[in-house]
Amino acid sequence: NRKTKNNFRIVLPLSGSTGQNRFWDASKLALMIVEKYSDAVVYLAGDDRYVSEIPQHERIRNMCGTNVSIKQAVLLCKYMDMVVGPETFLLVAAGMWGTPRIIMATASSVYQMAQYQANDYSIQSPIWCSPCHRAIYKKSDCESPIEAGNNWYPACTKRFSLDVIMERIQKVYELRARNLQQGVCGSLSSSSKDGIGKEDL
Repeated sequence: NRKTKNNFRIVLPLSGSTGQNRFWDASKLALMIVEKYSDAVVYLAGDDRYVSEIPQHERIRNMCGTNVSIKQAVLLCKYMDMVVGPETFLLVAAGMWGTPRIIMATASSVYQMAQYQANDYSIQSPIWCSPCHRAIYKKSDCESPIEAGNNWYPACTKRFSLDVIMERIQKVYELRARNLQQGVCGSLSSSSKDGIGKEDL
């Protein structure tokens, strides 16, 4: 999109296919990003269930439901400046293209997923049972379920600090700005060792 090609563009998937792949604070993070960065445009992705969660803001875009196909979303990740979200296919696509990413790792280990990936700033959920290497579809699948009225959710999905995520977004923003000043095109030059801290393994 010519209107946004000079903006700091970020995709935030709201969920993956299993219970531990829900990004509860995606809308809150989207607002934090556009408030901090005047040149940021945030794309929220997910299925029709999440349309009502998308904040009304001129720089927050709706990619939920049928607005964007899977193939389009995967290709979009190639041209984004960053992708942030749970363990889902858009984060895999970002890694494939070399796009900077933050995987909010719950079931999988950051080390296993990202030790050979460039531009990776992923975070392990800081809870004893993560990584569990399980697909959570029902409450009995989870070692740390949290009751929420008539519903429940895996505790790992609520353990991510938005402040820590914003710190890592800031690193990518600064690196991008430096590369733009130097006229550098293409993927940011970073290694997974730079992106992953010992506290995340």
